[in-house]
Amino acid sequence: MKKKSIIITVLFVLLLSVVLIIYKSHFRNPFHFDDAHTIENNIYIKSLSNIPLFFKDASTFSSLPSNQTYRPVVTTTLAIDYHIAGGLNSYYFHISMFLWFLMQLCLMFFLFRSLLKMAIKHIWTDYIALFAVAWYGLHTANAETLNYIISRCDLLSTFLVVLSLYIYIAWPGIRRWQIYLLPAAVGMFAKEQTAMFAPILFFYILLFECDMSLSDIFSRIKGKKLLSALLKSLPAFIVCGLLSVLVIKMQTKTYTPGGISAFDYFITQPWVYLRYFIAFFLPVNLSADSDWKAINNIFDERVITGFAFWILLTIVAFRTSHKKELRPVTFGLIWFFLALLPTS
Repeated sequence: MKKKSIIITVLFVLLLSVVLIIYKSHFRNPFHFDDAHTIENNIYIKSLSNIPLFFKDASTFSSLPSNQTYRPVVTTTLAIDYHIAGGLNSYYFHISMFLWFLMQLCLMFFLFRSLLKMAIKHIWTDYIALFAVAWYGLHTANAETLNYIISRCDLLSTFLVVLSLYIYIAWPGIRRWQIYLLPAAVGMFAKEQTAMFAPILFFYILLFECDMSLSDIFSRIKGKKLLSALLKSLPAFIVCGLLSVLVIKMQTKTYTPGGISAFDYFITQPWVYLRYFIAFFLPVNLSADSDWKAINNIFDERVITGFAFWILLTIVAFRTSHKKELRPVTFGLIWFFLALLPTS
């Protein structure tokens, strides 16, 4: 076992080194797109004394009234980067983001390993977890997030969700103190999609701790286990729910989340899911600003294809959940769906 641990450690260090080599040329990349109004033209990040104000006034997030959303944790990190850089030196902003990314990769390895070991006992679980982290860390689609500085909203949110879930899994003895909720609570002030931690936790408990399949949700026999999963995840739903209300109330009146029809947005989303799924296996035609338009015709072939994909994804999730060794796949599909849900 000791020899295996040494091999895994060496491989992981090698992986992080490869990630660094691949991204070494991005540290000098300039600010892009929304970086202009959230960083370059944002006078509030120029002083650390404004940090308390970030949590009181959403207008400090952007110089554009229509983009002044409530993300004080993000603005705080930008102010810290500005202070360390001594100005608008994008190099330091990229460095801090990259460090968060490396820490996330480390957390993901431990999380994946834990989930795999709960599903199957095999000597290759550590290597499979390492491969999954390598796939994520070296995936070209993630380059958009790391190169686009203000997209640290997504980076911080994801990191904190992973941290909360790992704390819950790794240290069951301290669950009664609800410490695992702290990272997710902080993440709510980075991006509202962090609220999906609550349903993610629920499905983790359902699949791995209550040993239920997705079909068991509709079974009367499994009613007690379902109730147990709901009660165990209830604190997360309460915290994420209350903070979601707070974030909404803290938005400025000038903030404009989008001007398109909610229905058009809804029928477009399944197609977006499919494009993300394809990019996971075949990352081509990537763009930081795709300029996609919402689809307004329900009979559009993209809408039909997208909803067919949703149905297929649901079927696969249900089927894989019936076998314990395949539940990490089920959990991954559920996470994929939930992560995109807030923007739906």
